[in-house]
Formats: sequence, C-alpha cells, structure tokens
Amino acid sequence: PGFTVAATGNVLPVEVRSNGGQVSLYASVTTPLTSGANTIPMSDVTVASSDSSNLPAPPIPASGTGSSVNVAGGGSGTVNSLVTIRTANWTFSYTGSASRPAGNYSGQLSFTASTP
Repeated sequence: PGFTVAATGNVLPVEVRSNGGQVSLYASVTTPLTSGANTIPMSDVTVASSDSSNLPAPPIPASGTGSSVNVAGGGSGTVNSLVTIRTANWTFSYTGSASRPAGNYSGQLSFTASTP
C-alpha cells in the first residue's frame, strides 16, 4: 500500500501465510527517494519488526534487490510444519545522518515473499 510518511513511527501491518514450507522475504527498490534533482539512498530507511524472531523485516538496499530473511514456520492455527501463519507490525524510520536538502521526497519499495 502507498502512504505518506514522517521521519519515524510509520507502521505497516504485515502478514505472511504459506503452505509451501520455508518462506523468504526480500526488499527491492523500484524507484529511489527523490525530490527534484536531490536523491536519498533508500538504505537510509530502516524497518523494525514487532516480531523479529518469527517475521523479521528484510534490510532495505540503497538500490536494486536486497538480501533475504527467513520467516519462521508455524504460528497460531497451523496444522503441520509446512504451514506458516505469521503477523507483525513493521515500523519504518529514516536513519540517515547526512544533511539532506529540504523537499518532498518520494520513492517506491516492494517486498516479495518466496518459497524454494
């Protein structure tokens, strides 16, 4: 979903459901954070998960596709080891320390879940 964000405290509810065994998540930068001619690396945005043990947030790369993280199998309501039902809230924050020109920056980030 798209949403307007402040520098910190932006929460996105996340749910992963699968019956295909191990689930991996990764982030891909579709468009960088830009305002006119100014650009901020997307890696200056971090994501913290409310359940980092079972549904961690993948690291956000500066551009392209980042490394993956594994979602723990199981969860409330599962019936066997191949079923995964996990939920968490991911909180986005801007953590860049460099001085940036003022502006309205926009960009696009996508998350992908996959099974082997």
